[in-house]
Amino acid sequence: MIRIVTDSTSNMPPSWTEEYGIQVVPLQVMFGLETYKDGHLSNEEFYARLRTAPQLPTTSQPAVGDFYSTYEKLTANGDQVVSLHISSKLSGTYSNAAQAAAMFPEGAVTVLDTNWASIALAFMAREAARAAQAGKSVPDVVATAKALDPKLHLYLALETLENLRRGGRIGAAAAFIGGLLNFKPILSLRQGALQPVERPRSKKAAIRRMLEIVEGDIPKGAPIHCGILHAHAPVEMEELTRQARERFNVVEVVNADVGPTIGTHVGEGTVGIICYPQ
Repeated sequence: MIRIVTDSTSNMPPSWTEEYGIQVVPLQVMFGLETYKDGHLSNEEFYARLRTAPQLPTTSQPAVGDFYSTYEKLTANGDQVVSLHISSKLSGTYSNAAQAAAMFPEGAVTVLDTNWASIALAFMAREAARAAQAGKSVPDVVATAKALDPKLHLYLALETLENLRRGGRIGAAAAFIGGLLNFKPILSLRQGALQPVERPRSKKAAIRRMLEIVEGDIPKGAPIHCGILHAHAPVEMEELTRQARERFNVVEVVNADVGPTIGTHVGEGTVGIICYPQ
């Protein structure tokens, strides 16, 4: 068998881990000297602490040993592993996974540095898992996952860029700093890095603009799969979902409340859309 592994930045729906047997290796968040793996704090608890923390928490990729133990368990009976992870431009997760994979015989563990995070990464892992369940070879499973890469589109509307700035992951979006008071910046994830798109003056306008941009990205009338994410902003998530269903030929919607490791950097109130044509 070929087993699929990803990390907790994927916001992987629990039903997918059960249906496809996908293993999720958690990242961790640190409030001072307190360390929590993704899933140990509820999102409610995390965002409540984030609002009152004197300093922004920090995040850390899984240790090499975490990946090693996961791969060791999965390959014990001769299974192979394909492990897909958050863009290396955003996290050191891929590097640690690759180090762990190098400790196994050649071909036992294949690690992919994707360009994505959140539900976009989950969509890629699901496609890989479907190919594995269909009996495809490792090269074919990898090719199936990679084939989704150019079709994906991801946009985020943030309350502020302050968390990204303080966390050191702002990249090209640094151009947006300065004069951002009363703006709700829209960012995209392109080629694995965050890129500035526009600076609407309200979240309502940002949601509208994200959908207009997506409309230009996909063939008109094409059936699309959507992931709608939010950082403790359920009302805006529901509004974005409603408008996406009205505007597009949506065949699937996956909703996710992003957890601590992504939430630390994008900040509470962020909403986003990930989509690809069927």
